Amino acid sequence: MIESQNIRQILAIMVTDIVDYTETMNNDEDKAWEYLKKQRTLIAPMISKMNGHIFKEMGDGTFSKFKSAIDAVHCAVKIQEEAINNELPIRISVHLGDVMDDGVDVIGTGVNIASRINSLAKTGGIVISEDVWRQVRNQADLDATSMGQKEIKGIHQTVEVFELTFSPDGSVTKKVKVTETVTITDEDGKKVQAETAKKEFIKKVAIFPFEYDGEDESLNFLKYGFPFGCCISLLQDPLIELEFPNKMEFGGEDFINKLQKSGYDRGKNAPMPLKKKIAKELHCDYFVSGKIEFISSNYQITCKVFSSKNGKLLNETTKAAPNYQSLIDIFSMQIRKDIRIPPSHIDEIDNLPFVELTTEKVEVFILYFSFKEKILFLINTFLITFSLFTTGMISILLPLLNNFLTFGIV
Repeated sequence: MIESQNIRQILAIMVTDIVDYTETMNNDEDKAWEYLKKQRTLIAPMISKMNGHIFKEMGDGTFSKFKSAIDAVHCAVKIQEEAINNELPIRISVHLGDVMDDGVDVIGTGVNIASRINSLAKTGGIVISEDVWRQVRNQADLDATSMGQKEIKGIHQTVEVFELTFSPDGSVTKKVKVTETVTITDEDGKKVQAETAKKEFIKKVAIFPFEYDGEDESLNFLKYGFPFGCCISLLQDPLIELEFPNKMEFGGEDFINKLQKSGYDRGKNAPMPLKKKIAKELHCDYFVSGKIEFISSNYQITCKVFSSKNGKLLNETTKAAPNYQSLIDIFSMQIRKDIRIPPSHIDEIDNLPFVELTTEKVEVFILYFSFKEKILFLINTFLITFSLFTTGMISILLPLLNNFLTFGIV
């Protein structure tokens, strides 16, 4: 029997961990198993592709080794890209250190540090140690922000930990300052300084009512309710300006008028060339359209984001869930990414769930939009009836007036 040989060497150790896995297992075993299956499907192939090797799996966590810190960090970014796209909540850590490797397992302080700093990463985030940062800092596509010196349990030393700044498309980008300090006059007439968004980062988006052709008429409210919810969520971002055909909350008189003049009063089934034309006339950089379906007790939403400049489809996303409110959160975030809002800005600003911005009661939301639908129907019916009535009265009055003039009565 040949014994494996212990080799001491410097390796980059990457640790992945499913966030709150134990709690998920206690509350929903099926979901926990789904997470594990996704992890095994996504992570192992990517590690192998990026010149790494998994040497240990512990429950919901994986431990991998790389000869190159740069390979390890790029692999971590690619894994998070796939994890985010597949709704797998993981965090990743990478450390470079002296370890013992027998060809099967890897042990040592380097492994322990990689494991300990993992909890410092956010869901969907990546943290690296100072030793890793020194190796990758000169890479043009890598950037990170120091989280300070951290005490490492059981190691009796501090380690400076860095948080990687990366885009969900797999690229790593620098933090971008999207605001500037300006001097304004407050209500008391005093000059004060305030932070405002830089003009070059502001994106203007036209959001059209979504299409729904299902048989369940009780879901008609979502044609306007769903994109309206996305607008409410997107209003949290100072870099986004919105156009939506809603007069009360969004001042969308121009939007409404353009739809009406084109013969698409509520925007239903408006052709794509018209949407592009209206978006350009409203001086929007992008426009959004979508489709709603209800399949197997799930709301299925397809959202498309287009460039107003040339009408090019930038991204199409389809998601399904039993709760449309959670889909509002998902798609409002996806729209931010699709219109190129800097990832570092997205990470820093407040982004409250839709239910915290409006109402958690589905019935109230449905009642609100169903009521607006009925009011608009009554208004349109009244206007049509009034138009017909006045047209008929004029046709009667004109001959009478002519008779009056002929006989000199007037």
